[in-house]
Amino acid sequence: MTRQRMMTIGTAAAARRALATLLPVVIATTASVARASYHELIDVQLEGQKANWWCWAASGRMIFNYLGRPDIRQCDQVNMELGRSDCCGSQACTSHLDCAPANAIPCAANADCVPPGAPDCASDSDCSGNQFCFGGKCSPNLCRSGVCTMSMCAGTCTPTVCNHGGGTQFAPWSFDAMSTAFGTGLSFADYKAEIDALRPVEFAWSFQCADPDHKGCYKIGSDFVSGGHVLVATGYWIDTLDPTNRMVVIDDPMPVGVGSKYLMAYDDWIYNLSESDGHATQVHVHHIKNKLATDCPPGQTTRGGQCCPLHDACGSACCNAGDPPSNDCGDHLCADLDTCADAAAGVCCGFAEPVCNGACCALGDSCVQGTCCSQDRSCGSVCCPAGQVCSNGQCTQLACRVGQRACVSEGGRVPICCAQNVTCCNGECCPNPSDSCCGPGGSCQDINTCVK
Repeated sequence: MTRQRMMTIGTAAAARRALATLLPVVIATTASVARASYHELIDVQLEGQKANWWCWAASGRMIFNYLGRPDIRQCDQVNMELGRSDCCGSQACTSHLDCAPANAIPCAANADCVPPGAPDCASDSDCSGNQFCFGGKCSPNLCRSGVCTMSMCAGTCTPTVCNHGGGTQFAPWSFDAMSTAFGTGLSFADYKAEIDALRPVEFAWSFQCADPDHKGCYKIGSDFVSGGHVLVATGYWIDTLDPTNRMVVIDDPMPVGVGSKYLMAYDDWIYNLSESDGHATQVHVHHIKNKLATDCPPGQTTRGGQCCPLHDACGSACCNAGDPPSNDCGDHLCADLDTCADAAAGVCCGFAEPVCNGACCALGDSCVQGTCCSQDRSCGSVCCPAGQVCSNGQCTQLACRVGQRACVSEGGRVPICCAQNVTCCNGECCPNPSDSCCGPGGSCQDINTCVK
């Protein structure tokens, strides 16, 4: 239950930009109140899906690991789902080419890899051995890194026929779980109760269907949707000045091999088909419990099969006796839910601020190869150069219409287009830079710097 996308999926680009703009303003203008309003964040370890159809297995893995079962890997779940025993692969790899045969046939699409004389099919279910149906023919091959291969890189060289969607199975692994009705999600109050009880929520989205007549489309309510993606919700944020302003913390297993963590408005989390990459809720899985875990007294939780105080819960295990509190940062004590980025320097990163090479990235940014990178410039494993944006998985120069020019802020973040007759100052189009961009008495210097 996943859909491959070139950019990080799970939220519309406009929503991501809006959150990146909103939260720093809230923190800056209501510092003491806003910090108190970051109510809860579960310490779930983010893990990227190891294959492009394994979002469900990665989400299950994150939850199983958090609830004391680090032994349940993504590939173990895939083996169970498909009734196989070989999806955990063989030798280690870093790319699909490590797993392809030396005489691999070049390809541009999966249909180029169908072997001669392949059986006819209408869907994958018509093909034996978990093969795929491409162009009406069964095939065990996929086109990866420009060559046809029967073995892909999913951390190890794994049969391509293991690259299938599915759904997290809780009962076979001795977990209890409850699910909402299809097409509905938890109310915010119920979701908050789950997080307050230190229980992550697994959820699935469907996406807009461009052609309602396509065989892959189905309805949620009155909307035609298709495909799906499974993610984990691990926290919430409430604005104490405006309690209707509620955010959900999402651990997304995409991009493949990396994953991403971000915030989303609760209402958008439940339903947002107003944009081209919008989504609708399939189900929310809640009240997830490890039946083999020890029941802990109030104020404690289970990690690695034993109970420990909440402040001593470190990922999937309890901190050892005598370990410093989890928010110690050298000689400095970080605020609740902050993260120590550099103990030697006493650097603490705020809630949802990515830690990157001992420093803190801005909200909405990500750490790419040891450098903080804005969402507009983040392109998989590459951060686009200043003045460029990521489009369809590639760095490209911002294209402005005739009569406009690119306006890039200091550091090259979030380029926009301005009319030729206005001033560009620090990434904003400023007809009157003294007031609209630099504040009363300010002026724009060297297009990027406000001075008083």
